[in-house]
Amino acid sequence: MAKSAVKTDIKLTSLIFKAVPEKECVMGQYSGQALHGVFFKRLIGPGKSDLAGRLHSMAGAKPFTVSSMFGDIIKKNGCQYFKTGGNYWFRITSYDKQLSEYLFDCDFSDISTISIFNNIFNVARVKNHPLAKVELLADLLKNSGDTLDRKSTRLNSSHTDISRMPSSA
Repeated sequence: MAKSAVKTDIKLTSLIFKAVPEKECVMGQYSGQALHGVFFKRLIGPGKSDLAGRLHSMAGAKPFTVSSMFGDIIKKNGCQYFKTGGNYWFRITSYDKQLSEYLFDCDFSDISTISIFNNIFNVARVKNHPLAKVELLADLLKNSGDTLDRKSTRLNSSHTDISRMPSSA
């Protein structure tokens, strides 16, 4: 089966959010679905309900990803343990032009907390993180030395495994 050409003039916008629990908490193994809901309800929904509605109603692969939580998480017996003062973060990556512009321009200063499975986390956008940037797909391909087919570059919000994303996205 022949590989289809990949459009390399696509801009990928990645944002990093630091998340600190207000108190120690335990969650199930998969925080990605909950963060996906936070993305729609708290991060884009209030300011851009038309954009949130368009993205949510799209069939098939979505033009963005919302990662699971990363950092100093203790994983044990199918649960994730978060300590107060721990270093935790999640990433949002988009190649949708309207969403990327909104994410890049918004400082999210009006959103200081989010709830994940009824656990309150203080959140802040991290602008000086090496993964928080806008980059052309062509540059990622050039720097990686890999060739990618359409399936490997598809962003799908229902699959939040960070290993599917290029490391510099």
